[in-house]
Amino acid sequence: MSGRIDILKGTKKIAEITREGVVFGEMSFLPGEKRTATVKAMTDVKAIRIPKENVEPFLKEFPEVVRWWQNTWRSVLMTPVRPCSGFGNCVISFPMRS
Repeated sequence: MSGRIDILKGTKKIAEITREGVVFGEMSFLPGEKRTATVKAMTDVKAIRIPKENVEPFLKEFPEVVRWWQNTWRSVLMTPVRPCSGFGNCVISFPMRS
C-alpha cells in the first residue's frame, strides 16, 4: 500500500495508515471474521486487493506471506499498548519483515 488511509469505526476516525508497504484488512481473511472497520482513502492510494475466494490459493502459492503474517502479528501482540491521545491521533505502524 502507498498513500494515506483513515480507519473508521462508524463515522469516527480511530487510526490512519501512512507507511508504505503496510498490510490492512487481513483479519477478514480468517474464517468467520467480518469487517470491523472501514478504510477511507485520504490521498491517491495504490493497494493490492485479494478477493476472499482467492486468499487460500494465494497463501498456498506464497507460503512466505503466511510466515510474514505470523511474525508480524506475534510482534504486534507482544508490543505494549500505548493509549492514543484521542480519536484521530493514532497512527498504525506494523513492523515490516522480509
